[in-house]
Amino acid sequence: MQAVLAEAQKMILNKSSIELDDHGKALLCKDLRFAPTPNWSQSVENAEWLNVQQHVRRTEWSAVLGEKNDRDFALPKN
Repeated sequence: MQAVLAEAQKMILNKSSIELDDHGKALLCKDLRFAPTPNWSQSVENAEWLNVQQHVRRTEWSAVLGEKNDRDFALPKN
């Protein structure tokens, strides 16, 4: 970790008014394409998939039905 922080001190030029802590500097040293991804369990993935399905369903039907109440059109709970 110390080597990463030493490299960050050399590489990062912070011209903003935001103060970066050591973790922020280490994250910036990763790469601009770095995107942290959580380790999700199967139940979390299933819940997120259900959220996506509900969102898509509401979005698609909102064009047809207009400003109706969302709870009238919710997917049944498992």
